[in-house]
Amino acid sequence: MKRIPFYVKMLLSLVLLLVPVLAVAGKIQLPQTGQTACYNATGNEIACPNTGQDGDSRAGVAWPNPRFRDNGDGTILDNLSGLIWAKNGNVMKTRDPGFDTDGFIAGDGAVTWQHALAYIKKLNSENYLGHNDWRLPNIIELDSLVHAGQSSQAVWLNLQGFSNVQENYYWSSTTLVYYDWNARIVNMYGGFMDFDSKSSNGYYVWPVRSENSVSTISLPRTGQTTCYDEYSAIDCAGTGQDGELQTGAAWPDPRFRDNGDLTMTDNLTGLVWTRDANAPGPTSCDPGTSKNWQGALNYVKCLNMNNYLGHNDWRLPNRKELRSLVDEQQQQLVDFLNFIGFYDVKFGSYWSSTTYAYNATDAWTVDMYYGAFEYDSKSDYNYNYVWPVRSIPLIQVTPVSLNFGHVPVGSTKDLFLTVKNSGDGTLTGSATTSAPFSIVSGGSYSLLAGQRQVVTIRYQPTAKGAHAGTVVFTGGGGATIPVSGTTKAGLPWLLLLLGD
Repeated sequence: MKRIPFYVKMLLSLVLLLVPVLAVAGKIQLPQTGQTACYNATGNEIACPNTGQDGDSRAGVAWPNPRFRDNGDGTILDNLSGLIWAKNGNVMKTRDPGFDTDGFIAGDGAVTWQHALAYIKKLNSENYLGHNDWRLPNIIELDSLVHAGQSSQAVWLNLQGFSNVQENYYWSSTTLVYYDWNARIVNMYGGFMDFDSKSSNGYYVWPVRSENSVSTISLPRTGQTTCYDEYSAIDCAGTGQDGELQTGAAWPDPRFRDNGDLTMTDNLTGLVWTRDANAPGPTSCDPGTSKNWQGALNYVKCLNMNNYLGHNDWRLPNRKELRSLVDEQQQQLVDFLNFIGFYDVKFGSYWSSTTYAYNATDAWTVDMYYGAFEYDSKSDYNYNYVWPVRSIPLIQVTPVSLNFGHVPVGSTKDLFLTVKNSGDGTLTGSATTSAPFSIVSGGSYSLLAGQRQVVTIRYQPTAKGAHAGTVVFTGGGGATIPVSGTTKAGLPWLLLLLGD
């Protein structure tokens, strides 16, 4: 075998060293809340366009259809999160009523927090439904079942194929660190999140587990790394608590980045927040004041009309976006957020753009003191804080390189790249390359969050030799993908580097 000239080796080595530019705006994508309708302050449904409400913007990754799949083995897969839930939303009452000696009604399945954790251990020891890796869901996993467009979560979930889901609170494995004798709970009636004493004996248990299931999104960790009994921190080993299992996508370090332009990027979600957490903006937008719900929506419109900080796509965050700021390891969320680079984060509730479906005269809020979901009246005289957010599209191209191998002179070979909007908003751009490579189809794209498009790349050599090039993608931070091919007969072109 003849040796490859030195200059060709250098060229090929350069190609191998090329690292595709992938703008990493976040490790996970938040899903949509499920809300598709819009409502005024009196609870009447209105047309959504230009309202700035959650039902108008629908920020986040769209839900798959169907959302859930019955596995036929007593479990249901959530095609959005990839989590596998017990089909029975009250397993204890149906399977082990004798385990429940708590509360006013023995055997109803409502128990204390420690008994909920103990029941999961029992299920695992008995290989429930053929598995021994069940867990009590953390607060993000439990809340992922909530559909913000439904007035009763239990009714909706039972219609999706679950059974015995209770219109009541369910335990999570997550402790409220500020009051560590309390644990997080989610209500499967109205969908709100709260906390209560771990000794409370009135809440239900819903086992969940994970597999390497194909999912639309990845849920993040809660941030909790410590375990607690009712009095203090304890060793996590064997507890089954959130702090032990830490399920979900790991957080990037640092979690937040100061962009130097009065905004902060959350490196976990890709969301861009104003550094000032108390309604910043020009004087015409009435900055620095709490507002009623419609006033909050109007304020964000004013920011966009004034191209605040060079952008006109600010919005009032939806309930999932707003709560994504919560770190369950922090005792004082406000102090933590102000410490890491934000400022003027308030001890109190912040408006979301999401209406409370059970009573459309209310909207969801997040309490930045406890990090809980609450709801509050949209009344003209009811004021909460406002924190604007925006999204950026993020380009992701796979695979990270193309090798066409050997193609005879005068022949052609097509390979494929997939471009995806892994961020939010709309990703617009195009792909370009140069001879002997060309774009056959899919070279221009306009993709909503989560959407993909296939780009066909053709290699058509007109002369013998090794060829190297790039496909350059624009938009969403851009990406550069190395491409290569050879007309040299025999072994694949990269093996030629070995010489003879």
